[in-house]
Amino acid sequence: MTPQTLTGWILFAALWLSGPITGYAALNLAAARWERKSMKRRDVLAASILAPLLLVSALLLMFVDGL
Repeated sequence: MTPQTLTGWILFAALWLSGPITGYAALNLAAARWERKSMKRRDVLAASILAPLLLVSALLLMFVDGL
């Protein structure tokens, strides 16, 4: 299923961009925690900013385009 509106495409692009970056940052944080190393500030900020963007854009995409 692909979005049918411009708003849907913008939200779809936000999902595609924020998803992998959030996953990468979360995996880096988990690896740092697992190895008992210090966490990088960049990964903490990326995960804390992009994870809500991922959630909100997914919910809005379902609302806007009914996916």
